[in-house]
Amino acid sequence: MAGQVSENDLGIVLLQAMLAAKNIRPQRDRLLHLRRRLEQLSLGEDHADRIKELGGDLFNVYFIGIEYGARVLATCLKLAVQRGARFAVNLAFTAMSDEQLHDALVAQRLPARPTTQAEAFSRVEMTLNAVKVIQDHHIPRCIEHLVGERPPTVFAIYSGQAKTDSSDKAPAAATAVDLDKARDYLDRAITLADLAVKHIDLAVVVISRFMDPKKVASHAEYTDKRAYISEKLARDLFDVYYIGIEYGARTLLTCLKLAAEGGARLAVNFAFAAMPEEQLHDALVAQRLPARPTTQTEAFSRIEVTLHAVKVLQDHHVPCCIEHLVGQRPPIVGERRKTDPSDKAQDAATAVDLDKARDYLDRAITLADLAVKHIDLAVAVISRFLDPKEVASLSHFTDETAYISEVPGTTYSLCYYYYICRVSIDLSIFAGSVS
Repeated sequence: MAGQVSENDLGIVLLQAMLAAKNIRPQRDRLLHLRRRLEQLSLGEDHADRIKELGGDLFNVYFIGIEYGARVLATCLKLAVQRGARFAVNLAFTAMSDEQLHDALVAQRLPARPTTQAEAFSRVEMTLNAVKVIQDHHIPRCIEHLVGERPPTVFAIYSGQAKTDSSDKAPAAATAVDLDKARDYLDRAITLADLAVKHIDLAVVVISRFMDPKKVASHAEYTDKRAYISEKLARDLFDVYYIGIEYGARTLLTCLKLAAEGGARLAVNFAFAAMPEEQLHDALVAQRLPARPTTQTEAFSRIEVTLHAVKVLQDHHVPCCIEHLVGQRPPIVGERRKTDPSDKAQDAATAVDLDKARDYLDRAITLADLAVKHIDLAVAVISRFLDPKEVASLSHFTDETAYISEVPGTTYSLCYYYYICRVSIDLSIFAGSVS
């Protein structure tokens, strides 16, 4: 059919679209994590280093992370056109300013259920436009209001026209630091990132319908291993369980201790204490608690289950994941051993196995999801026994003071690193410093 790409030629086009989809989604998730960190910052000397570090992390997202997605999307459209695709390019977009293009992309109404190749490629085009606005405007402006200087565009960097360290503040900053404006630009970037994920996922689904299912499955497996995510995995996973979630574990323990001291009667499951980690994992997942807890006892039982889930992923699942990434199991919290899991031992006791690493990370995410569900229910039930104004005050206080560490929030982190774990890369990158 005229204007369509043949099945033989469509494979390479679909491959590019899949690579883009598997790059853009984790970059969107990364922006969500960074927004959470930004919400906890305030102007002042005590947060100056954290603001600078956040600027550097945002720089890595648009200069390294999402840049790969932008290039793959451009290649996807180029290959489609070279192989006969015809789709309606919106030339008006090229003349718009970045802010105008943002509004146009958000307001645009495309068919809710695309069915043709032309409609699929239009979605790819929309994804590319959204990614470029994020990369060339929203994130650089966010960084500008964080550190007082606008970082260069990717083109300027690659052409040698600009320095490449966005977190170094110029001696005479042209822009006043304004965290509210930085938040606004990051919010706009996340809006377009959500839109980009939606468009590219739909494009992949539609293009896949024009190909043999076995070829689609083969492409999916290939891109699972090859999609570029751009993160240092083992060290970041170490930070999740050794620093990030350790705070949560200690807080949960303190919560139960204070409740018992205050007269609470807890229905402690002593059988859990005797179970090995894998058996406890299965028991926690299979456990059936009241769907709608109403009493304090039921709420505290949820907190106990949350603590068990956190300790299993902290003491077993994530360390085992790292062990199969770098060939050496890192210490659990409290052990007196060296604490750098990215240093591979000369005589590694464990063979590197990315599939096993992925399996352990899957199990960690399962328990992290379970922990979030249980603790959210516990908070909701306990709140009913307090004055609403006091609950609101406590909520505001914890929004500002809860420690999430300098890595992304734990549940999102594990999902984010799951994507990274699917990438087949040289294991030498795991010896790098904390990103």
